[in-house]
Amino acid sequence: MVVELPNTFLRKRYILCSVGISLFVYKEVIKLTIIKPIMKRSNGDDNAPFYHSNEPSVFKESGETKIVQDSTDCQHIKQQLANKEQEAMIIYNNLEEVVWSIDIPSKDVLFCSNGFEKLYGYTLDYIISEQEYWQSLIHPDDRSKMKRAIEDLLKGEKLFVQYRYYHPSGEIRWIEVKCFPILNDQHQLTKLDGIMWDITDKKHMEERKEYLAYHDYLTDLPNRRQFDSRMDELVKNPHSVESFGLLFLDLDRFKHINDMLGHFIGDQLIKEISDRLRECVGHQHFVARMGGDEFSSILYGVDVDQAIEIADQITKQVREPYFIKGYELHITTSIGISMYPFDGEEANHMIHNTDAALYHAKHMGKNTHQIYTPSMNITSHKVYYLEKDIRKAIYRDELFLEYQPKVSSKTGEIMGAEALIRWEHSEWGRVSPGEFIPIAEESDLICEIGNWVIYQVCQQLHDWKRSGIDLVPISINVSPKQLLKENFTQTIMEACKIYSIDPTSLHIEITETSLIQSSIVVNETLTTLKDIGITLSLDDFGIGYSSLTHIRQFDLDVLKIDKSFINNLPDQQEDVTIISSLITMAHGLGLKIVAEGVEKQDQLSFLQQQECDYIQGYLFSKPILANEFITLLNKNRLQNKHPHYT
Repeated sequence: MVVELPNTFLRKRYILCSVGISLFVYKEVIKLTIIKPIMKRSNGDDNAPFYHSNEPSVFKESGETKIVQDSTDCQHIKQQLANKEQEAMIIYNNLEEVVWSIDIPSKDVLFCSNGFEKLYGYTLDYIISEQEYWQSLIHPDDRSKMKRAIEDLLKGEKLFVQYRYYHPSGEIRWIEVKCFPILNDQHQLTKLDGIMWDITDKKHMEERKEYLAYHDYLTDLPNRRQFDSRMDELVKNPHSVESFGLLFLDLDRFKHINDMLGHFIGDQLIKEISDRLRECVGHQHFVARMGGDEFSSILYGVDVDQAIEIADQITKQVREPYFIKGYELHITTSIGISMYPFDGEEANHMIHNTDAALYHAKHMGKNTHQIYTPSMNITSHKVYYLEKDIRKAIYRDELFLEYQPKVSSKTGEIMGAEALIRWEHSEWGRVSPGEFIPIAEESDLICEIGNWVIYQVCQQLHDWKRSGIDLVPISINVSPKQLLKENFTQTIMEACKIYSIDPTSLHIEITETSLIQSSIVVNETLTTLKDIGITLSLDDFGIGYSSLTHIRQFDLDVLKIDKSFINNLPDQQEDVTIISSLITMAHGLGLKIVAEGVEKQDQLSFLQQQECDYIQGYLFSKPILANEFITLLNKNRLQNKHPHYT
């Protein structure tokens, strides 16, 4: 039993010193007493020592003594260990990792942190007792790997493995395990200590990263890297497919939409176009986004006629309208086509030749496709030099202007003219605006060239005025990029001041893409131009994405109907309806109408019937030099080239 030692025991003692041991001798004990190994502190004092004896002690009246041990330090250490163990438990149970330890002979769980059941959905005891069921929860593709790892572990080797596991919730989780075997002196496995993590999110990120290495992030289409891999595989294994068609697609005017409406609208448009391309190409072929507004397609096992048929289907589908965030968008695509092995037996040759065909398609007016021919490489060579030389064209005096008259549909009187830029290259001769204007747009030289046109027109008006010629307004085409320049209005006013030109002598023609630009700079620029008396014309009306709201917002004066609507008049009933509606609408808003590209008498007759205000086209005059224009202007009235003009 446990007893309280009397104070006399504490007072009357001999202390025999040994390492870590105090011996107490008690001589005055009244009766026999049994002392247990661990005894309470005396007097209820928390600071009093503990007493310990390895065996029960017997005290007799004869005065025999018994040795006991002071175990205070030992008890303090044990308490500290218990506290540390409790602290460790708190830490382990709050870790994201799961820590556990198993005694192998007894299969008892020595320790397991709280996260195990959350990770697995079961307790460790259950997993140990139901080994076959646990193994059935491992993903089939990982079972053999886990079996080999466990066999090595039981042999005393460390285990490190990642595997998939069917959680009771139904989801598949990735688990990473590190396990350390503990062996005895006979090299027998006695214990397993392990730590594991839920690496599901990490694996998903790795899988996504690997996916994006070969797929476009926006459209989920294969990307350029996967395209290159497919091409290399095809040409290195020619027996895998006898022939295939290669298509390169470039969206026409996409950059304008992206610049004017912003990247969000542009991204949504790209996604919708990608969906249409998937549908056109089908699962049996390959389509990729190469970047920006460029796509490619590999058509397996097709001949040239089949490739053309698919290309036609693509151009038809792409040009159907898109409705995004309140905008009705219209866009077209140009396509270059080459055939393997006829147009190249190596991947880089096929790519180069298809690219040349694409450029030719854009040069031919866009919204079309072109089959590669060897002569197209000459065109590509020309483009390279045009990009270099356009920067020098102004300083070499290779640029000049031509003027195309605008006449009254009723009288034939010249009411104005449009200034059109031309380039006489020292090597290539006359370069079409369709070739160099897009290059200037991409390189941002369009602003410098545009300013040159403004000063040239003002200077020409000044010269005509000094010669006593009655002036008519001259229209200048302005790029959307020019309107974004804060000093654009200042440039015009400065040119008018230098050459003493009344701003009312200038008409500014802007494209529809300019109207959808939400920039404050554009709004202020157009307002200022109106304030100083400049007439604003909307060019190529009907082929883009303007709305009546934009037309009214910017207080436009003139609408120019695009020539694509004029070409089929009056035979195409759809175009007849569109033109009639446009003219009626414009007049209702107080706007004048100019019809571009009028070349035939029956076109003129229809436009006269619809009361179109002005006519511009080869029926009256092609674009001509300044001196030729003055000759026509002096006649005041143009006669069309057909005899039935009234």
